[in-house]
Amino acid sequence: MKKLSIILCSVFIILASACLQAQKDVNSSIQIGELQFRVKLAGEVEETSGIIFWRNSIWTHNDSYNAPVIYRLNTETGEVTQRVTVSNAKNIDWEEITQDDDYIYIGDFGNNDGNRKDLRILKIAKDQIPESGDVNVEAEKIGFTYSGYTSGADGKKHNWDCEAMMSKGEYLYLFSKNRGDERTYVYRLPKSGDDYILNKIAAFNVNGLITGADYSEDSKVLVLSGYPKNYKAPFIWLFWEFDKDNFFGGKRMKINYPDKTACQVEGVCFSGKNQLFLSSEENRYYNESLFTFDIEKWLDGTNSLDGLERIEVPIDVYPNPIKKGKLNINLSDLLPGDYQICIRDMNGVELFFDKYRFKKKDEKFILKVDVNSLPSGTYLLTVRSDSQYTVKKVIIQ
Repeated sequence: MKKLSIILCSVFIILASACLQAQKDVNSSIQIGELQFRVKLAGEVEETSGIIFWRNSIWTHNDSYNAPVIYRLNTETGEVTQRVTVSNAKNIDWEEITQDDDYIYIGDFGNNDGNRKDLRILKIAKDQIPESGDVNVEAEKIGFTYSGYTSGADGKKHNWDCEAMMSKGEYLYLFSKNRGDERTYVYRLPKSGDDYILNKIAAFNVNGLITGADYSEDSKVLVLSGYPKNYKAPFIWLFWEFDKDNFFGGKRMKINYPDKTACQVEGVCFSGKNQLFLSSEENRYYNESLFTFDIEKWLDGTNSLDGLERIEVPIDVYPNPIKKGKLNINLSDLLPGDYQICIRDMNGVELFFDKYRFKKKDEKFILKVDVNSLPSGTYLLTVRSDSQYTVKKVIIQ
């Protein structure tokens, strides 16, 4: 494919200003990171929905109505090396997996339509699982519901779904996937027992849908993974320096991964003090994949912008859709700084990349991109700096 050509047409001054706004709920900072591709996972786990790191391997499972199996994966090849079948359970909607020293916990609590009445967690003793070889095990079941829950009341625009869970001390913590308000609610429950009615202990405005969680005893960091409601552009939230289970009472930071837009990240886990694995399901744009990310530099304070919130880059793209010719990109009201402008296809393949330095906040740039060499389809235009970031869909007919 030919390299796109881009022409700077004119630069002129307009009277405008840009500002950073305090987030309504919490102080936070939002940064840009890049996931490192590790390996394509075996097709047997194309719907990987949660991950843990144990015995120097990734362990995962598929989600709804697949086999009730935990798969052990080689982190170098992505191949399945062991299968653990839960013989006394079905996979109604397995969405998450977590662990402590003695047990593995599977969250069979996916509730897309908000109408399930059999939410539960499966608890499996690690000593049932041999060092190698496929095996059948039995699980203890921890059933629960939510206080105030009315099944089926809100269709798919509700706050009763959950895809994230982690273990800390004597409790399991669930983080809801709120399609209704794009927040997450935190629920706490014991690691044994049944028929619990859960009350939320906290809420946080994540501005998206939470799909995974993990906690590191070494670094004392909680990580939540997810993506925005209207398009899959992965992000993580980091929380640290909090007291007990007041997870949102300390420092926090959101890291976006615009280079992986359309990648459906579902699982996250620590593999070391500050090292993360993230997994994504197979979809029409991406293979089932495993990624890595190091959070150490994000916790040293140099990237902290407490009290600031990301603002979208003002951007106007026309004509959109476009059949042929040149795509006009108007950028205005930008904060001074270095900006990256990138066009990718929906597989994440970079077709154009360049950098521009905006010296004044009231500059306006009009760019034109020749799209004649591109086939029909959907593309993603990304504009970002250290403090601003946006993604715009471009349709070529």
